[in-house]
Amino acid sequence: MNQNQSSYQSTEDQKVVLPLQKSKQDLVVLKYMAQQVRVTLQAPGQLEDASLPWSYYLNERQRRTHRILLYQPQLLLQKHDLAFVGFVSGRQQNADPETVDRLDAADYDMLSELTHVPGLLSYSSLELRAGRWYNLVILKSLEIKSHFHTIGAHRHAAYELSPHYYEWIRLHSGSLPGGLAGGKMALCGTKYYTFPGNGQRPHVQEQVYSSCCV
Repeated sequence: MNQNQSSYQSTEDQKVVLPLQKSKQDLVVLKYMAQQVRVTLQAPGQLEDASLPWSYYLNERQRRTHRILLYQPQLLLQKHDLAFVGFVSGRQQNADPETVDRLDAADYDMLSELTHVPGLLSYSSLELRAGRWYNLVILKSLEIKSHFHTIGAHRHAAYELSPHYYEWIRLHSGSLPGGLAGGKMALCGTKYYTFPGNGQRPHVQEQVYSSCCV
């Protein structure tokens, strides 16, 4: 796995200008998802003594399900700067059904392991249409991202299953000035992965928008 990880970060990485419109469109959806996290936090009847994470399944338009997991709800309510990671992906049209099942299983395993990530506040996922997923992770700071590489299920999905499943991935990172209450998202950077298929490692492009993230 370490060998695969290093190949993902080799000379394939390039500093390029990605289509800004794509990032803006993604940010609209991610901002909506953050607003839904805030609304969920403010819903009446919260059981403060319930075991964490708190799990919610919201019914969105066109029968879409929006899954929200709250790991540290009290920190999400505070009005201080937070960080986010947005994972937006498109599935290969000819993805093998067995690979799809294996990735679903890895996702399920990862959710149970996320409880051990310090500084993870919430994790949301929304399938906007078939094969087009938006995932929003809210963190205390962007430094917390490095802990995801210690999760076995995440490494398995990222470096073994992804080349057989995804057509592309846009991985955004940024900040939430003033926390969820601020209602704003500042995009710091985007990594764009395109997968040639046949299990080959992806081409990686990167665009940095700002260096002032939390």
